[in-house]
Amino acid sequence: MANDTKGEWLIPFQGRKWSGSLNINLLWRSGSTYIMDNHRAALWCWFQHLSQMQKYNLIHIDRHTDTLYSQIESWKEALPKNFTSTLLNTYLSYEYEGASTRVPVIRWDNYLSLFLNAILTSWMNAFLLHTTKEISRAGRNILKSLLGIFQGISIIGLKKDLGL
Repeated sequence: MANDTKGEWLIPFQGRKWSGSLNINLLWRSGSTYIMDNHRAALWCWFQHLSQMQKYNLIHIDRHTDTLYSQIESWKEALPKNFTSTLLNTYLSYEYEGASTRVPVIRWDNYLSLFLNAILTSWMNAFLLHTTKEISRAGRNILKSLLGIFQGISIIGLKKDLGL
């Protein structure tokens, strides 16, 4: 990790390139502030600062929901118990058996589903989701299925977005 006077490069800038669902062209940190070009690393960044001894409010404001759910059981099985305390390279290396090859578990579009469904719902007080685009019918169905895991957690805004 290269340090400078104001922060550190966890993944040095690779240039202005397409990141797609898997590549990370930069990850920079100063304290608890992170800058990245791909949400794939977001969950790892959160783990650097969250404590199992506290409860948190999650506010997710984004163009899309980041809640891909299609292989949630396979993804959960592929993650070890100590998932929340792994090194960045280890976090990025987790894979599961896809249709024809091994593929990374954590992507830009499923990290929030993993967080909500597989990992830390017991750490949450409230969850706010807001997207700048209308949520698709498939997206609404996925999010409705996620609502079942929030027993006793305040869901702010989500029910309105889902038409509930």
